[in-house]
Amino acid sequence: MGNTVLFEQNGKVGIITLNRPEVVNAVNEEMQVELAEILLQVKNNENIRAVVLTGAGPGFCAGGDVKRMLANFAKTPADQRATLMENLVHNWLTLLINLEKPVISAVHGYAVGAGLSIALATDIIIAARSTIFSMAFAQVGLLPDLSGLFFMARTLGVHRAKELIFTADRFSAEKAYELGIVNRVVDDDLYLDEAMNLAKQLAEGPTRAYGYAKKLLHLAPSLDLNTFFEYERLYQSLVAETEDYREGVNAFIEKRPPKFKGR
Repeated sequence: MGNTVLFEQNGKVGIITLNRPEVVNAVNEEMQVELAEILLQVKNNENIRAVVLTGAGPGFCAGGDVKRMLANFAKTPADQRATLMENLVHNWLTLLINLEKPVISAVHGYAVGAGLSIALATDIIIAARSTIFSMAFAQVGLLPDLSGLFFMARTLGVHRAKELIFTADRFSAEKAYELGIVNRVVDDDLYLDEAMNLAKQLAEGPTRAYGYAKKLLHLAPSLDLNTFFEYERLYQSLVAETEDYREGVNAFIEKRPPKFKGR
């Protein structure tokens, strides 16, 4: 493994840090390979029950590495570009989105282009007050990828998403909060602490229930109500078999805080 992505474990929280600070963590191929490796490790580690995703240096992520990755991408034949996206980009991104543990983005500085897409692919976004956001793909003649279109439409509605995508306008953390893109805006020196505190709180929760809740939330906009109820019945039945459910019920009866184990 290289060093474009760093990983450490703090108790039950895994911390993933994009680590190309000299280019504001612009995404390249090496970074994506390393993200896939780390996310697979996190997925298979039952001791990690929540994740914080952040960026080293002056910003969270300034988008794709235009000089390296996008230039090569443009020279690649169309069929090979699609294969490249499937095997490289969508591989790690699917792991991130489907991770059955809460994932919190702690963003600062810049979250633009691919950086905003990555943040949107997580479950909760904590933003430093001075963070600048933009869906900047139009500036290089591309449409948003890394699931950016998918989550922008679901988060903002189609018409608001179109405006931000077409104009590539920059907007503040406060505006991102008003639009529902970020969950919390905090002072610049507090964004990582805020994310870590929330991650530690969620790491003590019923991890399996969180995982199934994520699945249902991702499915919900594309399902009719009856089909949604089918999934709800299935997932609730599965959660009811967990140790955490039994612990939660016993704790309620015994009038004490539950001690969930993520099982």
